[in-house]
Amino acid sequence: MSLELRHLRSFATLAQTLHFGRAADLLHISQPPLSEQIQRLEREVGMALFERNRRGVTLTAAGEQLLPWVHEVLAASDQLLVVADQLRRAERGVLHIGHIGSAMLANFPDIIREFSAAHPKAELSLRQMETDAQIQALRTRHIDVAVCRSPGRHEDLASLLITEEPILAAVNASSPLADSQVPVSLSIFKGLKFVGPPVSSESMFWGLVRELCAPHGYVPEVDYRSDNLFNIVGFVEANLGVALVPQCATSIAFKDVRYLAVDDPNAKLPLHMLWRRQRGFPILDEFLTIARAVTGSTPHPIDLGSTSRRLPDTY
Repeated sequence: MSLELRHLRSFATLAQTLHFGRAADLLHISQPPLSEQIQRLEREVGMALFERNRRGVTLTAAGEQLLPWVHEVLAASDQLLVVADQLRRAERGVLHIGHIGSAMLANFPDIIREFSAAHPKAELSLRQMETDAQIQALRTRHIDVAVCRSPGRHEDLASLLITEEPILAAVNASSPLADSQVPVSLSIFKGLKFVGPPVSSESMFWGLVRELCAPHGYVPEVDYRSDNLFNIVGFVEANLGVALVPQCATSIAFKDVRYLAVDDPNAKLPLHMLWRRQRGFPILDEFLTIARAVTGSTPHPIDLGSTSRRLPDTY
């Protein structure tokens, strides 16, 4: 059985008017095509739906019982077109986004705010995830967008640079450097204890820190470690060591923490938005359009390889 919506619509219209001429006018067709559509529908369902006589047309008992179902199908089809139009214009739908914790301290909330204002009925499902988990979820289609620091290699993924933040040195207020008004050299931290995310040879952050500190003749010694940027700044508040943090950490208010600019042009951490290359996903397209407008950035291919350095979730 293969029912066509136009046949069901013709059936419903004829059932309403009980007159082939008036029904044909309402459907903007002539009577012969209307009669043919009704006959084809009756053949499909295997029973007569109308009784035809000299006095006109009436519904059969089967036709009367089928009519409510036809109305439901037609209403559902009309609603489907409404929903499809809303999806096309990103007025509804769900976009699943994974993000590292520190993204919420950068300019990522600006993108969320602008998108939500422009599309109040669309839903953003936000989930804090470590970078590796985001990449895996992106590949398995559990999320649509990833927001992280260190992409690796994958030809099917595209990237948008959201921001590139300076790395700052967070020191306790008791430090002789706490009131410095000029950028400081990383050489002055040689021999001091550091706090930060877990140290890993695969960490993009620590790889960058080692490169920045190497010209000064040392590798930072990390005594206290955490995956949470708030905790790391808290370690500095407790005077447990020095931390190198992205600029967004300055929004974390601790009374005894001071943030110092670092005198090195390479001391920067990027924040990227990643997504699968695909078509037919208007809510994603609109989200990316707003992200580009907010950040002034343009998409580009990225490297997302298993051997590249990865970033802990906080940084």
